[in-house]
Amino acid sequence: MGTPAYSGAGPKYEPDTDLQSMYLRYDNRLNRKRYILRALALWAVVVVISILIGFIASALKIKALSMLGTIISIASAIPSFMLVIHRLHDLDRPTWWCTGCLIPLVNFALAVYLLFFKGTDSPN
Repeated sequence: MGTPAYSGAGPKYEPDTDLQSMYLRYDNRLNRKRYILRALALWAVVVVISILIGFIASALKIKALSMLGTIISIASAIPSFMLVIHRLHDLDRPTWWCTGCLIPLVNFALAVYLLFFKGTDSPN
């Protein structure tokens, strides 16, 4: 007999309820609009915190404190990768594609793909 028609069974999208599920969960989908908004929000928070730490460090003349801004910027890579993984799931692409973010020129092509291609209508 033929293959049965798709019945809609399988993993479904689950709405995010808190910051942890928005930025640290890897098993959900993320459409273009929410991907862009969450990436901008994460970027804005990191920039504001880094600037504040830089001002405080220069006012107090503590060079070691300025390193905290760098550490926060590096730590923001984890939620950034989770956003990329969410978006790749929406495009039905494997998670390992997020390693393309680390390769010059490939990261640009991947960013264009994540920003401009429509996700699939099927579950993950």
